Amino acid sequence: MSCCLIRNCGRSSFRGRFSKAAISMQLRQRRVESSSQQPSVCIDGITMDNSALFLDRDGVINVDRGYIHRSDQFDFIPGIFELARFWTNELRRQIIVITNQSGIGRGYFGECAYEDLTQWMCNRFEAEHTSIARVYHCPYHPLHGIGEYRRDHPWRKPRPGMLLQAVSDLDLDPAQSALLGDNISDIEAGEAAGIGLRILVAPCGAKKGAGAPSHEVVADLGEALALLRSHFAPTESDRA
Repeated sequence: MSCCLIRNCGRSSFRGRFSKAAISMQLRQRRVESSSQQPSVCIDGITMDNSALFLDRDGVINVDRGYIHRSDQFDFIPGIFELARFWTNELRRQIIVITNQSGIGRGYFGECAYEDLTQWMCNRFEAEHTSIARVYHCPYHPLHGIGEYRRDHPWRKPRPGMLLQAVSDLDLDPAQSALLGDNISDIEAGEAAGIGLRILVAPCGAKKGAGAPSHEVVADLGEALALLRSHFAPTESDRA
């Protein structure tokens, strides 16, 4: 498995291109392409399906303690590695992390501290016999960002910029992909990007909010894994 590639929105080729019309055109084109060819991608010589699992970081991969930027603050949520191994090893599909990191823009920590922690996180996934293909983050905040970081950037969830960038970078089929988040903003970003299966992790038993995009609700990562298995695990007829 390859080590993760860290991407931030300062290097985004999608900057300024996220009108509703542009997004709709991109999604229609993806549907046409996916219906006319067998989706696959090769990573380090391993052929993988070109659908992906998009994970929010804080609250899904690790306990959300607020503006985490050191490994001693980072506690993995039980079940994350088992879920990841199912996706990368059994299904041979990629994991992409998409995370708002306004702590950078607020001046609480720097890009270097964030990148060091991200590399440490990726190394821990590899030590657990799985991997993260790419990590996308947005450091901006429209109200509380300092200096150049004070802006409403198209990569900041609930806008779909990070997901659309990953779809473009990795030639993914969003309709055949899944997203796992712990906030409605994750679900909204997934819906705007055309992600087929959207899952909200709500340990306190939150119900689907009125007006929110369609999504599934699970209490923990064990339930999320069971849901992913029910949707994506190959059946006996698939293996025949």
